[in-house]
Amino acid sequence: MFASIGHRRAATLAGSFLALAATSVLVASPASAGDYDVFDAKSCCSNGSLVTFTAYGEHLYVMDGSRDDHGAVGQWRYTVSGATIHSYYNGRGYSYQDDNDLDLGENLSIQIRGCLQDGSGGTPWNCGSWVNAHT
Repeated sequence: MFASIGHRRAATLAGSFLALAATSVLVASPASAGDYDVFDAKSCCSNGSLVTFTAYGEHLYVMDGSRDDHGAVGQWRYTVSGATIHSYYNGRGYSYQDDNDLDLGENLSIQIRGCLQDGSGGTPWNCGSWVNAHT
């Protein structure tokens, strides 16, 4: 009789372990991205500008992350040599973020970066490195 109880306990423990393992596999499964691929990129610089690109909807977010009396500018360009640089200025001050809808086509390779700029008519300076992104 004692052997029978031991076998039942072992079977119960084995079943519990298998159920736990199956649940862990289900929980660890990656989430589906839906009908589109997401290619996000971020350019953060010691200069205080933060530029983020989100592929879904092609949004370029520009935030001023420093209380330095300078505005932040987000720039993007196509990755081909000699491409035009497009700039989006945010002069609203520290911690404000602007959302710029780029309305780009699908499956394009671009690059983004953050810079400082004084005034909407100023020239971008102290720019970070270009970061690759994809629509």
